[in-house]
Amino acid sequence: MSDTVTTGSTNVYRIEPLKGAENYAVWKIKMMDILTDQGLWDYVTETAPTDPDLLSAWNKKDRTALSTIRLRIADKLLVYVASAKTAKAAWEALKNLLETQGALGIVLARRKLFRAQCEEGTSIEDHIRTLREYQEELHNLGQELKDGEFAIVLLTSLPDSWNNYISSIDSTTLDDASKLTSRILEHDRRLKMQTRDDTALAAKNKKKYNSNVTCYKCGKRGHIQPDCRSKPKSGNNYKQDPKSFNSTRAHEATDDFAFAGTDIALPTLTGESWLADSACTSHIS
Repeated sequence: MSDTVTTGSTNVYRIEPLKGAENYAVWKIKMMDILTDQGLWDYVTETAPTDPDLLSAWNKKDRTALSTIRLRIADKLLVYVASAKTAKAAWEALKNLLETQGALGIVLARRKLFRAQCEEGTSIEDHIRTLREYQEELHNLGQELKDGEFAIVLLTSLPDSWNNYISSIDSTTLDDASKLTSRILEHDRRLKMQTRDDTALAAKNKKKYNSNVTCYKCGKRGHIQPDCRSKPKSGNNYKQDPKSFNSTRAHEATDDFAFAGTDIALPTLTGESWLADSACTSHIS
């Protein structure tokens, strides 16, 4: 994206300099807008007037247009426009150098567009931007790609994980590629939000124990008996002083005990009393 800084009545535009074929398509669009905004685009597309009275003013503006182009070209490419006398000559030199012409250029541009695939886990937004650049490249070569065709290319290039979403799209909406692009980007944002929420929930629900806690089942540290994956040992389970078991869970009795006594708080209809131990699987009356 270009930034514009206004100084007095002059607009100074900052864009990425032309580095080569890799950013030529984007650079070309931005330069066309800059030259148009400054009233200099005619000096790129038209020839100088033959009227001597108009030629002097034309040459001055043409020199401004030439400087505007050169100042936005990387040093390694300046050699190709160093000898250009007019803005039109410089523009044509860059076009012939970086823009493949003829049938070969059309074939190469269409190959890039139709073979582009968005891999799983990569940015959908970046992928769509790349497809649009390839579409613009075809347009510059005189090959118009209609919305319906671009929409099919876009859907075909999406990862397999998008198949369910693609099947829900009404084919009558394919004629508006811009609207389809908006829907895809919105769905992609929802997927990202859902993924973040699921990750946060999983992290929240993950059990954390004191590294010093000891399992009553296997005797190892770092977990407790209900979460122990070790095979049970023969005989009694691992025994340890409950006072050293740093946990908020209730301790379970691991040996057999017999209790005798009465409890007036739990009278029965037969006059007997019960002694309840919440850690035992059976009780004795």
